[in-house]
Parts: sequence; structure tokens; C-alpha cells
Amino acid sequence: MIRLIYSLGFMLVTILASVNSIAQTKKDNFKIDNLTELTSLLEATEPSDSLAGVYLTKMINLSEKEENYDLMADLAIQFFHHPSPSIQTPELKKQVLKRTITHELDISDSKNRGTLHLKLAGTYFNIEQFDSAIVEYGKAIARSEKKDSILISDSYFFRGQARDYKGDLLGGIQDYQTARDIYQSLADEEYVNYVDGGMAILFSKFAIYNEAEKIRNSLISTYKKSKNTFDVAIQLYNQSEDFGKQGRFEDQLT
Repeated sequence: MIRLIYSLGFMLVTILASVNSIAQTKKDNFKIDNLTELTSLLEATEPSDSLAGVYLTKMINLSEKEENYDLMADLAIQFFHHPSPSIQTPELKKQVLKRTITHELDISDSKNRGTLHLKLAGTYFNIEQFDSAIVEYGKAIARSEKKDSILISDSYFFRGQARDYKGDLLGGIQDYQTARDIYQSLADEEYVNYVDGGMAILFSKFAIYNEAEKIRNSLISTYKKSKNTFDVAIQLYNQSEDFGKQGRFEDQLT
């Protein structure tokens, strides 16, 4: 019995020492003020760990302090997508992006300049502030260069969606069409189809059912050829909803 108590006591002391050691290591990590070391810590930490967000935030602050604005832009864009639970609030994402954008004249890569505005627009879109999102998508387009064609097409596409939510038929269709033309020139058929789907939904909202049906029939044919049954089903479902709005109930059931 004495040996068992001694053994359990020894184990408890060992566990407590290990816990204290881990806690001390974390405290020491919080004091680190070096980008290289923080990068190593971030890479060694699971993205789903709250500490990953802490390290990334420190790196953004430090890169700004050192006037390394290209790195700050890279980190701010990473911050927008990062899954760490400690940095998931839209307001926090918005603050980091806006602070980085104040240095955009010192950011050398046009793609990063445009992407910062694209991500800020996305933050506004996600909280349904569509007017602000539309403005920022416009800035993303303006900051980009011809070589940033994917970024430009995405900005038109997402701005079209924001205008769609605002009920702006003409503005939405115009942006969708511009995005579609660019995606088509890049042979990006997947996004051509996404844009077509958005256009069909927008036409439907304004009861322009004949145009919506033409687009959906084309998409159904395309998706059937590629055996993409999931997207076929989506288009059939959306079309059935439109048939119901038109009183075409037999077509809707079919």
C-alpha cells in the first residue's frame, strides 16, 4: 500500500511538472518578438488551435512595425481564411484587412493589393452590408492589373452577386456577363457555369422566366454530359420552383 501511494504521488508530481512546463513554454512563446521564430511556431501549431491565431496576429503586428508591408499583406490574406477559433469574428477580420489596406501604396504586388479589397468585400458580404461590399469589389478591380485576370473575374462575379442581393438587375447582369467573358477566355468552364447559374437566379427574381429556363436547360445538358448529378439536381429543383411560380404545376411535378 505504501509503495502504491508513493507511486501515485510520484506520478502526480511528474504530471504537474509536465503541465507546468507546458504552461511555461506557452508563456515564453507569447513573449517572442521575432518573425522567424513566430513563423516556426505557427507552422508547428495545428490550424484549429487558438494559439495559431495568436501567433498570426503577432506576426501581422510585427510585420507592420518593421514596415514589411508585403509580408503584412500576405499574412492579412491568410488571416481572412485561417480556421483558428481565436480569430473568427467578422469585425476582427475587417479590422486587420482595413489596417493593412492603409499601407497599400507600399505593397508591391498588385494581386495582393486587389485581394485585400476582395477579402474586405467578402467580409462585408458575409454580414450582408452589400453596399460596402460593392464598393470594395470595385476597388479590387481597380487595384488589379491585366495579369490578375482571375482576381478581376472573381471580383466582377462576387460584385454581381452583391448587386443581385440588392435587387439591381441591370448592374448584376452586367457584372455577371463581364465575369463570364473573362472566365470563358481562361477556359474556366466550372466558373462559367457558376455565373450562368447566378444569372438564371437573377432573371427568375424579376420573373424573366423564359431567359432563366434557357440558361437552366443549357446547364442541365452540360452537367448531364459530365455526369454531375448533384448540379443537375440543383438546376432541376430551381427550375421546378420557377414552374410553380408560373402555375405550370404538371411541369413542376415532372
